[in-house]
Amino acid sequence: YGLGWSSSGSGEAQCDPDPANWVEYKGAPCTNLDKGIQEDGTTPRFNVTYNFDDSRLMYVTYSEGSRPGGINRRGTFPPFKADFLKNYEIGWKTSWANNRFRFNGAIFRLDWEDIQFSYLGQSGLTEIKNANDARVKGIEADFNWQVSGAFNLNGGFTYLDPELVENYCGTVDPVSGAPITDCAAPLAPAGTGLT
Repeated sequence: YGLGWSSSGSGEAQCDPDPANWVEYKGAPCTNLDKGIQEDGTTPRFNVTYNFDDSRLMYVTYSEGSRPGGINRRGTFPPFKADFLKNYEIGWKTSWANNRFRFNGAIFRLDWEDIQFSYLGQSGLTEIKNANDARVKGIEADFNWQVSGAFNLNGGFTYLDPELVENYCGTVDPVSGAPITDCAAPLAPAGTGLT
């Protein structure tokens, strides 16, 4: 858009300061949006294991993870923030019958803050927003049974109980990009299951 472009540190081309030189491209404004986001943090992990013997153990784990924030391709949208996950887990790893039967599992809870979600917006551009906080409680287990030299039986299951712990109003603060949780008619009230 415009003649005599010069590059900028924001990744957007700057418009020629003389409007007489502007050449319109599909109605696009001559604006350098100059958007960015800066965040920092840590993702610690702690684990304690207790071995009952050579074939059986239990563990307790606390860990964190995150996805970085960023800017949307549609310049009128605010940036999106990093989302964070905290994991609390108790698990076991066991072998029985001279290692012919293995049974492992875990009980866990995930606290998910500022969930990032994307959707297809206008003109086919993917847009990313932060939703609110959620919690996922669950249990998972698997087994392997070597019935004989020629026959092996495997199985497993997972149970999840995921839900929002704050209202989702569908809007974010236009400056910070933080989700707004206080509204008269939330699109998804606290307690709504995640799908």
